[in-house]
Amino acid sequence: MKHQGLAIAIALAIGTPSATVKLAVAQEEPTKPRVAEETVSDAKPSLEMLDRILLDGVRGRWVGSLEYRDYGSGNTVSIPARAVLEPTEAAATLLRRITFTDPGREIVSTDLAVFESTASKLREIPLDGGPAVVYDIVERDIRHEHAWRIVLRAVGNDNRRPADLRVTWTCEGNRLVAANDVRYRDDESAEWISRNALRLERATPALEDFAGSWRVDLRPTPDAAPYSQPLVLTTADDGSVTGTFYGSPIEGFTSRAARGTRHIAFFTRDDSSTYHTSARFVGSRLVGRTHSVERDFLSVWTAQRDSP
Repeated sequence: MKHQGLAIAIALAIGTPSATVKLAVAQEEPTKPRVAEETVSDAKPSLEMLDRILLDGVRGRWVGSLEYRDYGSGNTVSIPARAVLEPTEAAATLLRRITFTDPGREIVSTDLAVFESTASKLREIPLDGGPAVVYDIVERDIRHEHAWRIVLRAVGNDNRRPADLRVTWTCEGNRLVAANDVRYRDDESAEWISRNALRLERATPALEDFAGSWRVDLRPTPDAAPYSQPLVLTTADDGSVTGTFYGSPIEGFTSRAARGTRHIAFFTRDDSSTYHTSARFVGSRLVGRTHSVERDFLSVWTAQRDSP
């Protein structure tokens, strides 16, 4: 096969039966991690555990590169890559949007990665064409939701040859690597060879990413009656931020990038109290808390952007 860097990158990104790039995802540990309750190297992790890994570890934007082997020259080629990863409402389902940049062009692939934990399967469903691919989850080493390794296996095709496919997801803090190896089935002496690797790091949100209207979920528990309040933030060219929370103007706004994300803090007032609020990006949502000393009040909340 002659050099076709862009075409190869597309084939690797979209979940086709040929060798495909798979994402490992996690974020830098913001608090003490939750350790897996079971020995996952010897037993199937529970659906609850896999859900936790997806929901707590994968949200957000990632940047890095795709490195792949060019069959024509035998050389390793590296092209820029970025990804947006968002869990859906369905349990253990991840929406993945991956963008590859070849000279003069961008290629975008979108798919769903569905964990079927009880069957030790991972099903990839392309949303932009191509058949679904089902992988066996053959190895698991999960220390906690921000440090884990999963190995997937399937039978498919690579370079128009039948092949065993092996995908290894490795997560260490804010770094993630998805390594794809192949072994050709039409050659009894064939060994595993490296096909490609997607190497990403979590992108730190910019201050401008906070701008807009947010719906803050203030329910004390997930099963409580719906209760929310608006948070509206506006960023200016000089870096200043104005806005309102719970109908009151925000004051003393400050921001800092740390631990792989961006944090904000401000305070608001009403007739009886001052409310100190802090929040951070976790993927595409905000996770925050609001504290009032005068009222002995503490609220822990999450926020999603208002629909346009």
